[in-house]
Amino acid sequence: MAKTERFANLAEVEAERSRLNALRSHYGSRLEAHMEALRDKEIRTALLANSVGGMVRGSSWGKMLGPLLGRSSVTSGLTMAMGAGKGGWGKRLGLFALGLAMPGLLKKLEGVSWSDIAKELSLSLERTWDFIRKRREGRQQQG
Repeated sequence: MAKTERFANLAEVEAERSRLNALRSHYGSRLEAHMEALRDKEIRTALLANSVGGMVRGSSWGKMLGPLLGRSSVTSGLTMAMGAGKGGWGKRLGLFALGLAMPGLLKKLEGVSWSDIAKELSLSLERTWDFIRKRREGRQQQG
């Protein structure tokens, strides 16, 4: 096997070495910029939500449920779950479910007045307190 000489003299070696050092420096600074961006929690959350949202939308379940939930539901659910900070998987799963339901709920609430919402909330609280009161009375009668 014959050897071919790549450089004719030492000046060419130094020139190639300088070129490669500049190239390494360029790619090193780009890599450092990417790493700096990935240290930001909001960017990591957005990347994860975008990736998982794309996978879900591409799956057969995502294609089936997509029209029902809307395009941004998975992403908003993941954003809520990942943005929850510290907390167990139960909390994150609950926030994910809330994020899935929130766009649909907001769309349905567009036509409802605030007085109707307050009236329903008041009625629900009243029914809850009645249930608690009846349950206490039942326990006191048994014991």
